[in-house]
Amino acid sequence: MEKGYKNLGFWMMLLIPFTFLGFYKSYFIQVPDFEPENDVYIHLHALFSSLWIILLIVQPLLIRNKNYKLHRTLGKASYLLFPLLMLSMLHPVYSSYEKGGSMVMPVFNLILIVLFYTLSIINKKKMDLHMRYMIGIALVFVTPTLGRVTIFWFGFDRYWMFGTVWTAINLLLLGLLMADMRKGKGGS
Repeated sequence: MEKGYKNLGFWMMLLIPFTFLGFYKSYFIQVPDFEPENDVYIHLHALFSSLWIILLIVQPLLIRNKNYKLHRTLGKASYLLFPLLMLSMLHPVYSSYEKGGSMVMPVFNLILIVLFYTLSIINKKKMDLHMRYMIGIALVFVTPTLGRVTIFWFGFDRYWMFGTVWTAINLLLLGLLMADMRKGKGGS
């Protein structure tokens, strides 16, 4: 693993409290008495998304600790987890559509996740590219979480939420690009 990314797994751990905060008012606060709209499909989505976030955290930690065999084994397990995650995302996207919500961000996020995962698998032997595509997936996971944080905790309307989310993601991408350029990677 590149020296500058040796703590990537620890940075990925920020997804846990951030996701909890984002989904607290719409999901976690209801434990164990969930409202009817949080049906089995939503629980499966929460389960598979949580497993994916755990994978995003554990995988770079395994590389950091030179446990390449377990890293590869969990990577192969993602061949099953990823399709389950994608299927679990269809119900919330459709529910949003039924409620008159915008389909732009959810559909765009699905496309990005599939693209980044596919590219990470294609480039699994090129660690620098593989890692960056997995970081891309993590950034896609930030968008619904940050969107919920801005709406539920700060009272933003849909336009401010979209602007805030896209600005935050672009600033994160710009920071990563600048870090790569400083290390001579040229944003590869």
